[in-house]
Amino acid sequence: MLKNGESTYFPVSYPLNTSGGSGVRITGLVVTPPDETHSVTLAWPGAASLPVTDGSGSSVEVGPIGSAGQGG
Repeated sequence: MLKNGESTYFPVSYPLNTSGGSGVRITGLVVTPPDETHSVTLAWPGAASLPVTDGSGSSVEVGPIGSAGQGG
């Protein structure tokens, strides 16, 4: 559990929009921490848009808290 003022991290992987189209504009992530009932909105850390697909492309994936750069 994080105490007030502490921080953590988590990886976000996403496909690049190389389609040449405008894609879907992303501005933020709504995150609900484990064992919490209130969500927070975080700035989107990546490119301004994601490609539009028929579901066959790569998806946005959010990894476990504390796993960024650790292969998790």
